[in-house]
Amino acid sequence: ENKAIVKLKKEENYYELKNYKNVLLIDRKERYSSKNYAASVIGYLSDNKGVAGLEKIYEDVLKKSQKDKCTIFSDPLKRVYGSPDIVRSDSNIKLKTTLDLDFQTICDDVLKEINKPSAAILIDVNTFEILAASSYPTFEYNRLSEYIYRKDSPFVNRCFELYDMGSIFKIVVAAAAIENGLPLDGEFECTGSLNVHGQTFNCHNVNGHGKQNISKAFINSCNPAFIDIGINLGYTEILNMAAKFGFGKNIFYPEELYKIPQLPDKNNYYLSDLANISIGQGKLNCNVLQGAVLSAIIANGGIFKKASVIKGIIDSNGSLIKADTKSVPERIISLQTADKIKEMMICTCTEGTGTAANVDFFGSGGKTGTAQTGWYSNGELYQHAWFTGFFPADKPKYSLCIIVENGKSGSAEAAPVFKEIGERIMSLKR
Repeated sequence: ENKAIVKLKKEENYYELKNYKNVLLIDRKERYSSKNYAASVIGYLSDNKGVAGLEKIYEDVLKKSQKDKCTIFSDPLKRVYGSPDIVRSDSNIKLKTTLDLDFQTICDDVLKEINKPSAAILIDVNTFEILAASSYPTFEYNRLSEYIYRKDSPFVNRCFELYDMGSIFKIVVAAAAIENGLPLDGEFECTGSLNVHGQTFNCHNVNGHGKQNISKAFINSCNPAFIDIGINLGYTEILNMAAKFGFGKNIFYPEELYKIPQLPDKNNYYLSDLANISIGQGKLNCNVLQGAVLSAIIANGGIFKKASVIKGIIDSNGSLIKADTKSVPERIISLQTADKIKEMMICTCTEGTGTAANVDFFGSGGKTGTAQTGWYSNGELYQHAWFTGFFPADKPKYSLCIIVENGKSGSAEAAPVFKEIGERIMSLKR
């Protein structure tokens, strides 16, 4: 009697073969999807050991998982003899994430379509659970060696990498201004540029915006006006508000994946440093998750929570054995302040710098950002394009942050990506 082992794809005569008595079919589960979903978060194995991402962090848990085994005996000529020894596990411990396959697929697909180093994080504005975390370019689980020497750094998790942040920080400055009683109808001048301590700060509108209140300055993303606001506020008040929004601390579970955006020293600064931080420049950095959290706090009325990508550990029946530690909700700004900034962010998408991010039929709110890095590539200033926001505009469900490395501007590069992802998500029949 001759015996042989044949590896089949399910579509290749799988169901016809089931009818043969002399054929034993054994399902073999692949560890990873061929689509490489959320690879930068999930991580990968090397020599059957977790060395990156969740695979590394939860190595001990995942190793305890019992797996189905099939042992087959063969002679030196690879002729099979005897019957396979099949052991089916009666329990299978798994890690349950918060990621949504549909949303993750959309984010992955859109970033692949723009084909530029970029990242996107989508979170639930009420639970702060991460629904999608995409970093591009990424890698294929089963072909890791092919990506080691690539110059576009596919192993870098751009979702948590620290970047210069630009004008999305104006969300924090606006919150500090309103909470500290700066008059909403006060006027701040923009002539197109402003000199502070010998340093010139330009507005993207070279002709200037004239006199504006806080709302108009936000909608126009006006640098001179926000520097004026920042000088009225002071360095300490801005940094104190930034800390409330999560800067300088770990706002993510599991903590091992997160890179903490650092804040500068409150007690050591020049007036030019205050001007820089008022517009999100200078000694300040951010990652894409922190950007998404900014919008989530505004969208849910001023409540902060620790973000998470893990629901917990489950058994073979899908029951939670151990749930992740949920953070305690914390009010960091008043509902009135959050609602005012929410209104500003919606107007930014309908009439301001973020019109390219307005989600059709549902609307959105957001803030553009263009972060100057201070270094040059091929003679051009290297800068990052940001957009952070929420949708739908009425009763927001989702917060989404986008970064495009070396993008021309937040309005031109990141805002259209936000719109595309938002519209595909809202078009799902669920």
